[in-house]
Amino acid sequence: MTSAHSAGLSTSLLLASVQLELLAIAFWTVFGCLVICSSVVIFVYLRRMIANRSLSVLERQARFRLLVCIVTLMDCILMSGIFCWQLSLASFCLLGFWGLTFRIGRAEQRHGKVIIDERDREINRVASTAGFASFWVCLVAVWGVALAFFGANADVKMSIGVMGFFLLVGGMVLVQTISALVTLTMYWRDARGETN
Repeated sequence: MTSAHSAGLSTSLLLASVQLELLAIAFWTVFGCLVICSSVVIFVYLRRMIANRSLSVLERQARFRLLVCIVTLMDCILMSGIFCWQLSLASFCLLGFWGLTFRIGRAEQRHGKVIIDERDREINRVASTAGFASFWVCLVAVWGVALAFFGANADVKMSIGVMGFFLLVGGMVLVQTISALVTLTMYWRDARGETN
C-alpha cells in the first residue's frame, strides 16, 4: 500500500467517525427535546387528572393511559421520520409514565372516600378482558398471516430481541389502549343513558 492510499483511507475513516458522532449528537439532542416536551405534557395532564374530581377515578386513569400511548406513538413516528426506525424505538421509554397512574384517585382514598364501586369494577373487568382478548386476536392474526404469506416451511430471519420487543411493547400498548378506549366508551354510554 502506498502512503498516499493509506493517508486517504485514514482520512475517510476519520470523516466517517466524525459523521457518526454528529449523528449521535443530533439523535440525542432531538430525542432529549422530544422526551422533555412529552414529559411536560404528560405531567401537566397528570396534574389535571389528579385535580379533576368530576370524573370517576377509572375514567381519569383511562384518559391518562391513553394520553401516554398517544404521546409515545407520536414521538416514535417523529423520530422514525428523522432517524431510522430502530433509533425511534427509544421513544417507548415514555411508557414508564404508566406507573404514575396510581396517583390518580389516591388523595380521595386517603380521605376515606370510596373511589371504586361495583359499576366501576364491572367496567374495569370488561375493559381488561377486551384489552387482553384484542392482544390474543392480533397475535393469532399476525401469525396466521405470516404462515399464509411465507408458507409452513419458510425460514424468516428475525432477531429474538426485535421479536421480543415488538411482542412485549406492542402487546402492552395494544392492551392498554383498547382497555382505556373501552373504559371511556362504557362511561360515555352510562352518562348518555343517565341523561336521556
